[in-house]
Amino acid sequence: MPTWNYVAVHAWGTPRVIDDAAWLRRLIEDLTASQEQGRPEPWAVGDAPEDFIATMVGAIVGIEIPIDRIEGK
Repeated sequence: MPTWNYVAVHAWGTPRVIDDAAWLRRLIEDLTASQEQGRPEPWAVGDAPEDFIATMVGAIVGIEIPIDRIEGK
């Protein structure tokens, strides 16, 4: 019997770059909300100054990879 467990996932797809600030902002807000939920005082992207958020969004390269094939073990 092994002393460890593992999970492996291989996913294949063609990535595409998304250069849309509104799309990135929504993605960041959704990701932040999902990670902050359950905390006594959840932080939200809108809690940061708007100029800071705009600078950070401008520095992020959005990439989406629709999955064509996936294998897991």
